[in-house]
Amino acid sequence: LIAALKITHPHQPVKRWITSAPKFRWRLFLAGGVLFGVVMAGALVLTMITAPGTLAAPIFDVSQSLQLRLAYAGVLLLVLPVAAAFEEILCRGWMMQQTAAWTRNIIPILLVNAAIFSAMHVDPDVGRNLSRLASGLGFSWGALRLGGLEFSMGAHTINNVLLALFAVYFLAAPAGAR
Repeated sequence: LIAALKITHPHQPVKRWITSAPKFRWRLFLAGGVLFGVVMAGALVLTMITAPGTLAAPIFDVSQSLQLRLAYAGVLLLVLPVAAAFEEILCRGWMMQQTAAWTRNIIPILLVNAAIFSAMHVDPDVGRNLSRLASGLGFSWGALRLGGLEFSMGAHTINNVLLALFAVYFLAAPAGAR
């Protein structure tokens, strides 16, 4: 696993932070999205069954105009993949290589990167932070095992998109919606 972490020389291209493959592996990206999408969809359905009314699906909020809901969905579908890719490149690309410069022990590498990933969301809720920590561990492990960020980029993207479209307001929510 550690062999996948090649410390990036300042003159190497940023592509080295993303994948060790000759080119971006779109199949891994799509596989990450599909597999994590199934897990997230199951979690959302389970939440709707066990705690009705706790999800505030913005695109189904009939108090907002259809045009506003479609614009919200469109913006999220354009912005969230870029944001997820940036977080993956920062946390699992660049930062993991920097952590590996200090230690070759897999445990601190995974824990440091997952903890920083969780902390950079600046969320006071302990449960959501633990969930992000677990996601960060899984994404980091996957990046090391697969030699690239494609799978975790796909999974992270679908996670953010599904949450923003069906579970929580990404932007300011209408009064009483949270």
